[in-house]
Amino acid sequence: MIILLDTIALWALVFEDSKYHEFVIKELEGKRAYILDIQLLELLRVIYRSFSQNGTDYDAGVNKMLEISEFIRMKGFSLKNIDLRYMSTEADDFVGGVKILNSERELFKRVGPRDTWWPEIVDAIIAYKWKSLNALLYTRDSALIAYGKKNDLQYKIIRAIQSDFMYRR
Repeated sequence: MIILLDTIALWALVFEDSKYHEFVIKELEGKRAYILDIQLLELLRVIYRSFSQNGTDYDAGVNKMLEISEFIRMKGFSLKNIDLRYMSTEADDFVGGVKILNSERELFKRVGPRDTWWPEIVDAIIAYKWKSLNALLYTRDSALIAYGKKNDLQYKIIRAIQSDFMYRR
Protein backbone atom coordinates (compact mmCIF):
# COMPACT_ATOMS: atom_id res chain seq x y z
CA MET A 1 0.00 0.00 0.00
CA ILE A 2 1.19 3.49 -0.86
CA ILE A 3 1.73 5.76 2.14
CA LEU A 4 1.09 9.49 1.65
CA LEU A 5 1.97 12.20 4.15
CA ASP A 6 0.07 15.43 4.48
CA THR A 7 1.98 18.64 5.17
CA ILE A 8 1.48 18.32 8.95
CA ALA A 9 3.17 14.90 8.81
CA LEU A 10 5.96 16.35 6.66
CA TRP A 11 6.49 19.15 9.22
CA ALA A 12 6.62 16.55 12.00
CA LEU A 13 9.18 14.57 10.05
CA VAL A 14 11.42 17.59 9.45
CA PHE A 15 11.24 19.28 12.85
CA GLU A 16 12.45 17.33 15.87
CA ASP A 17 10.74 19.77 18.21
CA SER A 18 7.32 19.01 16.70
CA LYS A 19 5.08 17.28 19.22
CA TYR A 20 4.28 14.74 16.48
CA HIS A 21 7.90 14.04 15.46
CA GLU A 22 8.44 10.93 17.54
CA PHE A 23 5.14 9.39 16.42
CA VAL A 24 5.84 9.99 12.72
CA ILE A 25 9.40 8.67 12.98
CA LYS A 26 8.26 5.49 14.76
CA GLU A 27 5.38 4.94 12.34
CA LEU A 28 7.44 5.39 9.18
CA GLU A 29 10.63 3.63 10.24
CA GLY A 30 11.58 1.06 7.62
CA LYS A 31 8.84 2.23 5.24
CA ARG A 32 8.58 4.14 1.99
CA ALA A 33 6.36 7.22 2.13
CA TYR A 34 5.44 9.82 -0.46
CA ILE A 35 4.79 13.54 -0.45
CA LEU A 36 3.63 15.66 -3.36
CA ASP A 37 6.15 18.09 -4.78
CA ILE A 38 3.77 21.01 -4.11
CA GLN A 39 3.91 20.20 -0.40
CA LEU A 40 7.55 21.31 -0.37
CA LEU A 41 6.41 24.74 -1.53
CA GLU A 42 3.74 24.84 1.15
CA LEU A 43 6.27 23.73 3.76
CA LEU A 44 8.73 26.46 2.75
CA ARG A 45 5.99 29.10 2.91
CA VAL A 46 5.06 28.02 6.44
CA ILE A 47 8.72 27.84 7.48
CA TYR A 48 9.31 31.36 6.24
CA ARG A 49 6.26 32.71 8.03
CA SER A 50 7.17 30.96 11.29
CA PHE A 51 10.88 31.71 11.41
CA SER A 52 10.71 35.26 10.05
CA GLN A 53 8.24 36.31 12.75
CA ASN A 54 5.49 36.77 10.15
CA GLY A 55 7.78 38.44 7.64
CA THR A 56 9.54 40.91 9.94
CA ASP A 57 12.92 39.11 9.83
CA TYR A 58 13.59 38.22 6.19
CA ASP A 59 17.08 36.79 6.79
CA ALA A 60 15.96 34.45 9.58
CA GLY A 61 13.11 33.12 7.44
CA VAL A 62 15.19 32.58 4.30
CA ASN A 63 18.07 31.05 6.27
CA LYS A 64 15.72 28.50 7.86
CA MET A 65 14.24 27.74 4.42
CA LEU A 66 17.76 27.11 3.11
CA GLU A 67 18.63 24.88 6.07
CA ILE A 68 15.50 22.76 5.61
CA SER A 69 15.92 22.64 1.82
CA GLU A 70 19.46 21.29 2.25
CA PHE A 71 18.24 18.72 4.80
CA ILE A 72 15.58 17.52 2.38
CA ARG A 73 18.02 17.46 -0.55
CA MET A 74 20.53 15.45 1.48
CA LYS A 75 17.74 12.97 2.33
CA GLY A 76 18.25 13.37 6.07
CA PHE A 77 15.27 11.08 6.61
CA SER A 78 17.31 8.07 5.50
CA LEU A 79 19.22 8.34 8.78
CA LYS A 80 15.93 7.39 10.46
CA ASN A 81 15.46 4.50 8.00
CA ILE A 82 12.63 6.30 6.19
CA ASP A 83 12.51 6.21 2.40
CA LEU A 84 10.82 9.51 1.57
CA ARG A 85 9.92 9.92 -2.10
CA TYR A 86 8.54 12.84 -4.04
CA MET A 87 5.54 12.47 -6.31
CA SER A 88 5.09 14.90 -9.19
CA THR A 89 1.92 16.92 -9.36
CA GLU A 90 0.48 16.69 -12.86
CA ALA A 91 -2.13 18.86 -14.58
CA ASP A 92 -4.83 16.23 -13.91
CA ASP A 93 -4.02 16.45 -10.18
CA PHE A 94 -4.62 20.21 -10.20
CA VAL A 95 -7.90 19.79 -12.07
CA GLY A 96 -8.95 16.99 -9.70
CA GLY A 97 -8.06 19.14 -6.70
CA VAL A 98 -10.07 22.10 -8.00
CA LYS A 99 -13.04 19.82 -8.65
CA ILE A 100 -12.81 18.71 -5.02
CA LEU A 101 -12.69 22.38 -3.95
CA ASN A 102 -15.90 22.87 -5.88
CA SER A 103 -17.71 19.76 -4.63
CA GLU A 104 -16.45 19.83 -1.03
CA ARG A 105 -16.70 23.56 -0.38
CA GLU A 106 -17.26 23.26 3.35
CA LEU A 107 -14.22 21.04 3.85
CA PHE A 108 -11.55 22.83 1.85
CA LYS A 109 -12.14 26.52 2.36
CA ARG A 110 -10.66 28.65 5.10
CA VAL A 111 -11.84 31.94 6.52
CA GLY A 112 -9.42 34.76 5.83
CA PRO A 113 -9.19 38.34 6.98
CA ARG A 114 -12.20 40.64 6.60
CA ASP A 115 -14.70 37.83 5.94
CA THR A 116 -12.87 36.43 2.91
CA TRP A 117 -12.69 32.77 1.88
CA TRP A 118 -9.54 30.99 0.70
CA PRO A 119 -9.33 27.56 -0.96
CA GLU A 120 -7.03 24.98 0.60
CA ILE A 121 -5.77 23.87 -2.80
CA VAL A 122 -2.81 21.80 -1.58
CA ASP A 123 -5.04 19.81 0.76
CA ALA A 124 -7.59 19.32 -2.04
CA ILE A 125 -4.85 18.02 -4.35
CA ILE A 126 -3.64 15.70 -1.58
CA ALA A 127 -7.23 14.46 -1.23
CA TYR A 128 -7.42 13.85 -4.98
CA LYS A 129 -4.15 11.88 -5.05
CA TRP A 130 -5.13 9.98 -1.92
CA LYS A 131 -8.38 8.84 -3.47
CA SER A 132 -6.95 8.10 -6.92
CA LEU A 133 -4.10 6.03 -5.45
CA ASN A 134 -6.24 4.44 -2.73
CA ALA A 135 -3.34 5.19 -0.40
CA LEU A 136 -2.95 5.35 3.38
CA LEU A 137 -2.70 9.00 4.48
CA TYR A 138 -0.95 10.16 7.64
CA THR A 139 -2.76 13.31 8.78
CA ARG A 140 -4.46 15.14 11.59
CA ASP A 141 -6.13 17.68 9.35
CA SER A 142 -9.88 17.69 10.09
CA ALA A 143 -10.86 18.42 6.46
CA LEU A 144 -8.78 15.54 5.13
CA ILE A 145 -10.11 13.21 7.82
CA ALA A 146 -13.71 14.19 6.97
CA TYR A 147 -12.99 13.67 3.27
CA GLY A 148 -11.49 10.26 4.02
CA LYS A 149 -14.50 9.19 6.07
CA LYS A 150 -16.90 10.36 3.37
CA ASN A 151 -14.98 8.46 0.67
CA ASP A 152 -14.06 5.37 2.73
CA LEU A 153 -10.32 6.08 2.48
CA GLN A 154 -7.66 4.81 4.85
CA TYR A 155 -5.88 7.24 7.14
CA LYS A 156 -3.82 7.24 10.30
CA ILE A 157 -4.21 10.14 12.69
CA ILE A 158 -0.92 11.68 13.73
CA ARG A 159 -0.70 12.10 17.46
CA ALA A 160 1.71 13.26 20.10
CA ILE A 161 3.43 10.53 22.07
CA GLN A 162 3.39 11.18 25.77
CA SER A 163 6.77 11.07 27.42
CA ASP A 164 7.42 8.26 29.89
CA PHE A 165 8.59 10.89 32.33
CA MET A 166 6.04 11.82 34.96
CA TYR A 167 6.41 14.70 37.32
CA ARG A 168 6.13 13.63 40.93
CA ARG A 169 6.09 15.77 44.03
